Amino acid sequence: MKTFKFLLVLSITLVTFLGCKKEKISTVNKNFSIEVIRSQGGDGVIVGEKIPFKLTIKDFDLQNNLGQIETFFYVRNKGGESKGKFSTSDNKDIPIGENFEYDYRKNKMVLDFFFTPTQEGDQEIVAEIRCQSVTKTFTVPLDLRSKNIIITSTQGGKITYQDKSETSYNLSFKYGETIKLKAIPQAKYKFKGWYVDGILETTTLDYIHRVERNTKIEAIFKPMSYKITPKINIAEAGVVTTASGKNTFEDGDLVEVRVTPNAIHKMGYIFKGWYVNNKLVGDQLVYGFNAKDDVEPEARFERKIFAFTYNDKNTKYLINFNSKEDVRQLVEYGKEYALDIEARLINTSRIKEKMTFYFDGFELDKKGMSSISLDGDGQTGGHIVNKRSFKVICRGDMVIRISLTTQNRIIDPNNSSERYLN
Repeated sequence: MKTFKFLLVLSITLVTFLGCKKEKISTVNKNFSIEVIRSQGGDGVIVGEKIPFKLTIKDFDLQNNLGQIETFFYVRNKGGESKGKFSTSDNKDIPIGENFEYDYRKNKMVLDFFFTPTQEGDQEIVAEIRCQSVTKTFTVPLDLRSKNIIITSTQGGKITYQDKSETSYNLSFKYGETIKLKAIPQAKYKFKGWYVDGILETTTLDYIHRVERNTKIEAIFKPMSYKITPKINIAEAGVVTTASGKNTFEDGDLVEVRVTPNAIHKMGYIFKGWYVNNKLVGDQLVYGFNAKDDVEPEARFERKIFAFTYNDKNTKYLINFNSKEDVRQLVEYGKEYALDIEARLINTSRIKEKMTFYFDGFELDKKGMSSISLDGDGQTGGHIVNKRSFKVICRGDMVIRISLTTQNRIIDPNNSSERYLN
């Protein structure tokens, strides 16, 4: 009995093997996969808009898998079967749920197709590839829900949307729709920019946003800023600054400007006050105000008046000060003047004259020189003229004192050397 059963099984196996060989039926290699990717565009989906996809069969054993490759497409949502339209790249319809005959082997195992959604809501497309007894599927989710767009503005302006001006909107849109917005700054405010999810998108007042995801759009306004530049009419009289050290302020900010008189020259200048547009606005060293415009407050100082004098006119010298030969003139502290001095001297074999000019209240050629001596050295002739010119600055009462010294030249008979007697 056992021998009979063994022979029966062996006979069935041989018949099956011979039959397969005769019909050329091969064993399917199951180790292949499929992939469906969006071939163009982003992730967004719009009802009625074609979406291009590429279906690829990977690791398919072309040598052993000789059976027919069948293709099925489905559309599903939470409720089950859904609607939509599949088509080929040459606009031929692909039926949903039915085998689509396509020669993958001839087209390098790739199928380009389109899907056009026809209804809103979350859904997915399913591609199914069958080869004999093996089925492979790939699912692509599609988000067709409405997108929530929150639009807000900061203090200082409003947003115009569809002829309405508000400070905030909470809206819903379909993917791909556009929103036209306009920023309207209030008085004393300026528009900084449109920020989408915290990132600056543009600084133009008009903005068109294309809906792709849930998004927060913010129009940011900021107070107008003004430049405050303190100045001083006489640079060496002091130093001017803002109390905060900055020069840009927003509308309404408290601004304080201050002047610190120069201690070195405090006896030469008088503080007259702060001026804006030639109008006195403050008479203290610190002036405070609220920023409302670009402004240049000027700290004004007045120069003190001093006198310029020198020894009486004399034929032995000539003094020309400020293009005048007057013995007395009024001068202003810190101002520069031209000074020309001329000494008329005798320089002979017997007499040698030297004239010294002493200066008080002068800054001479920007140096601290207090005297200048002129003589006849290097010049020949009995009567000579020695001239010097300077730029002088008044540092108080300016006084020039002149002294003349005469030396008599004698010859020592003992050694024939020369010497002078004052």
